[in-house]
Amino acid sequence: MTRPRWQVWAVALAVTILAAPLAFLAGVFAIAGLNHAFGPSVSGEALQGRAFAAFLFGGPIGLLVGGAFALWLGHRLGRSAGFVAIAGLCTALALASARALVELGLW
Repeated sequence: MTRPRWQVWAVALAVTILAAPLAFLAGVFAIAGLNHAFGPSVSGEALQGRAFAAFLFGGPIGLLVGGAFALWLGHRLGRSAGFVAIAGLCTALALASARALVELGLW
C-alpha cells in the first residue's frame, strides 16, 4: 500500500530539516579537510582565514548537497519504508544533528 503524496513529502521535509545541521557541519569539515590536504601549512591569521573560509563556503555547500540528499532519502523512505524505520532514521538524525550543533557551538 502506498502513502498519500502529502505524507511522503512530509516525511521528506522532516528528514531534510533534521539533517540540516549535520549537513552544514559535514560541508565545513569537507572544506577544512581539503584545505589541510592540498594547501600549504599555515598558522596564525592565515589559519583563522582558512577556518572562516570553511564556514563561509563549506557550510552552505554542505547544506545544499546534504539537503538534496536528505530530501531524496526522505522521499524514498516515505514511499516505501514502515513507521519504525522512519522513526528510527528521524531519531538518529536528531541525535547526530544535536551533536553537530554542539560542535558548532550553537547549543
